[in-house]
Amino acid sequence: MTLRNNDAEDDRQDSKSESLLIKALFDQSIHPMILLDEQGRFLAFNHEFRSTFFHYNTDLIGRTDQEILRNSILQLVSNQAKLHNPVSKLFIESTLYDGLILPRNVSYVISLLDDPKQYLVEIIDNTETLRNKRAEQATKASLDALHNAVSEIDLMQELTRIMVDIGHYRFAWIGLLQDDEKKTLLPQSFSGYEDGYLASVNINLTDPLRYSGPIGQALLKNRPSVCRNTETDPNFAPWRENALKRGYHSVIGIPLSTLNIPPIGALNLYSADVNAFDQQEVDLLVQMASSLTFGILLRRNEHRLTLITEELQINLKKMRRIIAQTVEALATSVELRDPYTAGHQRRVTKLSISIAQELGLKGEALHEVTVAASLHDIGQITVPTEILTRPGKLSAIELAIVQTHAKAGYDIIKEVEFPWPIAEIVYQHHEKMDGSGYPRGLKGDEILLSARILIVANVMESMMSHRPYRPSLGQEAALSELKKYRGSWYDPKVVDACLRLFEEQRFEFDSAN
Repeated sequence: MTLRNNDAEDDRQDSKSESLLIKALFDQSIHPMILLDEQGRFLAFNHEFRSTFFHYNTDLIGRTDQEILRNSILQLVSNQAKLHNPVSKLFIESTLYDGLILPRNVSYVISLLDDPKQYLVEIIDNTETLRNKRAEQATKASLDALHNAVSEIDLMQELTRIMVDIGHYRFAWIGLLQDDEKKTLLPQSFSGYEDGYLASVNINLTDPLRYSGPIGQALLKNRPSVCRNTETDPNFAPWRENALKRGYHSVIGIPLSTLNIPPIGALNLYSADVNAFDQQEVDLLVQMASSLTFGILLRRNEHRLTLITEELQINLKKMRRIIAQTVEALATSVELRDPYTAGHQRRVTKLSISIAQELGLKGEALHEVTVAASLHDIGQITVPTEILTRPGKLSAIELAIVQTHAKAGYDIIKEVEFPWPIAEIVYQHHEKMDGSGYPRGLKGDEILLSARILIVANVMESMMSHRPYRPSLGQEAALSELKKYRGSWYDPKVVDACLRLFEEQRFEFDSAN
């Protein structure tokens, strides 16, 4: 700074002091600095300016700021403010080109020096701050993707898009490790300026040349790895030419891993800036990669669960088919022994299913009724054929023998691991609500619902069918029987359901026995 006075010696001393001050500022400043004359010509610049913005040897002295910078600093000053005082400062946000023609976001701190009139310009690089802000915005946007993406690949595609559109990275891709001999990292999704770059990546964990870069190192060491300058980093040599052609000047590989598992892949980002990815930015990106890993694993587990569920459904259908075939074979063996009651179990089963549906039963409850009804008389296989087929009235002893079929049926199938209490239902299918039934005299809620349905269907079918010892009694007699003992012998809700089916003509037995 020069203070005007009439003393020439003082002027010389002030000029010398100012020169020393400028030199000290140049030498000690952590920011790039330049000195311009009134025409915007470069008079001097410090080491930080050259190392930060110009990566090749070019003589800048005498060239104007408009040749080197996107906008003339002096023009910016004249457009935005006037520096009236001998010393003043002005903060101007603009964009600067570096020697590789790459944009950077900077603020200029301009000091006007007098006698001679010069401009001392300090350049404060805002690129890291801007990148961190964009990384933070991308991290927040990724949370929505984690919730909304349906599949694993949808999630990865959305994440790479966010990295480019919101994070403003030049290129982003996600690779997953393959279960092959070379442990290849196979690209799954990408966004940004790729122009065939992925075809040259070829990263695997068995070839030192192919895992020397930041992505391979991130996978091997299970931590973020950064290449801050693709032009000078010796470990980036296999990819340098293709990267520089596409304007990739910094690269970070971030492993996709959790505390409990090794990396399953990597999130890989490419910046147009040299020396990108400071610690704050890396921390944000690691957070995003962790969320991405969780999202991928969650969707994989959901997919596995879906496959398991589908397999269980297939096995369940197969099991039910086997059960149905087994039940059919057992029921047929009983009917073959008693030609007079052939078809009885099938008819009882048909009515039992209709009553159950009328009561609102579905799914497993309906399957339970179906199987129990199909096997309810299996115990008759232990009753002598001559008793079952006798045309006359049975004696008390013979009747007692017939009544053993409920317990016999229970004993026959009690060891079969049905998914429903079939043996117990067969055991109960002659019990009555007031306890007057057999063989255990159960009453009320002690009797399973399926057994209550079964006894009503059994009564209807038996009374309406021909028997060796009597002709069919008809539908009206059977319905009168149900009405007469509704609530005492038979569950009133089951009776009412059966009555509705017949009175509304929504059910009829097959014409043939």
